[in-house]
Amino acid sequence: MDYENLEQHFRSGAKLMILCSPHNPVGRVWTEAELFRLQELIVRYDAIVLSDEIWADLAFPGNRHRPLASISPEMSERTLTFMAPSKTFNIAGLYLSNIIIPPNAGLREAFCRQLQQISLTHVNLFGLVASDAAYRCGGANGLMSCLFICGKTRSSWRPNFLESQIRSK
Repeated sequence: MDYENLEQHFRSGAKLMILCSPHNPVGRVWTEAELFRLQELIVRYDAIVLSDEIWADLAFPGNRHRPLASISPEMSERTLTFMAPSKTFNIAGLYLSNIIIPPNAGLREAFCRQLQQISLTHVNLFGLVASDAAYRCGGANGLMSCLFICGKTRSSWRPNFLESQIRSK
């Protein structure tokens, strides 16, 4: 994370940051130290973070995703967390997500007002039922098996792919 660049933007007046955690497309999980350093800037410049944590369930073994809002009460008050079962359970077409908004009444009201203005206030019933079933019945064992297979595939193709691309150029 380029903290110097972030600070430059905050100094220039930026009040909102979008964080992808884990980072997409490479799956990088931010460390607690990195998140705490980010918090210093967010608090110092009185900013808000939209934390896209849709990939949180898919952190590869050996990595631990830490929700940004969980690192401190100060960050919890400044973070809107976006999550969804769509990536974890491959149900993106059912259009359902979860948005965790802090008890900060002003933030919640402003966010809900924007949703109403763009007509995004209704829940897709099929998405709701599918998400409930996925979390209840999909289970941790299926997810862990998927992560294990993806991790093995990733570690076996990546070195060979990179080597073949470097040699062919």
